[in-house]
Amino acid sequence: YVDPSVMPHHVEITTSTNSVSANATVTFTIRACADATCASLYTTGMSGTLTVSGAGTTTYPGGQTFTIPARSSSTTITASMSAAGTATVALSALSRTPSTSPNVWCGMTGTATSGGACTLTVTIPLHHLELLTNATSTVTCVPLTFTVKACANAACSTAFTSGVSGTVSASGTNVQGYSSGFTIASGSSTTSWTGYMGISGGGNSATAT
Repeated sequence: YVDPSVMPHHVEITTSTNSVSANATVTFTIRACADATCASLYTTGMSGTLTVSGAGTTTYPGGQTFTIPARSSSTTITASMSAAGTATVALSALSRTPSTSPNVWCGMTGTATSGGACTLTVTIPLHHLELLTNATSTVTCVPLTFTVKACANAACSTAFTSGVSGTVSASGTNVQGYSSGFTIASGSSTTSWTGYMGISGGGNSATAT
């Protein structure tokens, strides 16, 4: 028996993570609860609209309206955000008004609470790294400046600023091995340092990777 006069206690929005890459698909689970712990589920059925804003354009592959049918308590909606930023998740136009305030509880790491943040951090994924030097040739007594730049797109017109680390190494004909670790701190897109190339004979060439 479904009693249409009974209202839900609250509605939950959850995801498995609070940080996603731009243009990646995120699945939001919407669940109707009949009590504060959601041990009892609200199964009268309801509908509403999911809105994700603040991180570029949001695309909803299956649409942004949802319906939880009678005798069910949950449904899912997928969405993707086009740009970096803090995305705010909200529900509106609920066909059943929950009895508590706030009436929408969020859990962007899987567990919803009344004070849970309804936000996701959206980052631009790393596209590639660029390795630059201040010269195309050098001698052993002259330092060479290495610069690593993190790029978020093919043209490197958008910087990747979420942090990355790795190793630059150089090898080649009559060149002693060179290796140096690097770290680009979060919030930055480049790092530079100086190093010396050693030789073991004439006619030297090297490739750095």
